[in-house]
Amino acid sequence: DDSEARFNLGNSYQELGKHNEAIAEFKEVIRLKPDHAEARYRLGVSYDKLGKYQDAFPEYKEAVRLKPDHADAHYNLGNSYRKIGKYEEAVTEFKEVTRRKPDFIEAHKDLGVSYRKLLKHEEAIAEFEAVMRLNPDDSDAKYNLVRVVAELKETLQTKPDRADAYYNLGLAYDLLEDGQNAVNSMIQAAYLHNKNRSNALAEEVNKKFRGLCKKYKLKPENFPLK
Repeated sequence: DDSEARFNLGNSYQELGKHNEAIAEFKEVIRLKPDHAEARYRLGVSYDKLGKYQDAFPEYKEAVRLKPDHADAHYNLGNSYRKIGKYEEAVTEFKEVTRRKPDFIEAHKDLGVSYRKLLKHEEAIAEFEAVMRLNPDDSDAKYNLVRVVAELKETLQTKPDRADAYYNLGLAYDLLEDGQNAVNSMIQAAYLHNKNRSNALAEEVNKKFRGLCKKYKLKPENFPLK
């Protein structure tokens, strides 16, 4: 059928980096078969390669509408949202990708960055942890964790009673293998939860604190509640 022949030609042009020619073929496929999800996705990719992000955006949206399980289309749509600062929408798309492809490392990174931009640090840390499970030496994850640490420390300068910020700081330091600061941060979180009589949370934080002490071979008694 002519639409598939044009689609295959478009793919060949795309692989050769001839994106204007690829666009012409994919548009013809869509004219013949408006519900061709892969042609929509490929059209978006060629627009992206030419820096035509606004043109790519509706093609990715249509691709995921036509084929909701198209993980790569969800991923590119997430990046389209991220480029224009729509981080909540980006999170939705990246979460869909990681649900369908748990080992898609770039999706975990971009989800973590999007959470960071929304100041959802605990969720961001969890994504960077997922990245480091897949690649323990990933420099992007480590860079973003350093940024998380800086942002949390800045928050604590003006809001020193934020137990959650100390807790997240402890998690981030742990992933950066800074045991001393991880334990110090966690004990401060425990102190604030005790002070606020958040007993259930204090118990959870104390458990994490003891786990960190064991991991880094530190004595809990050397870290009194401040």
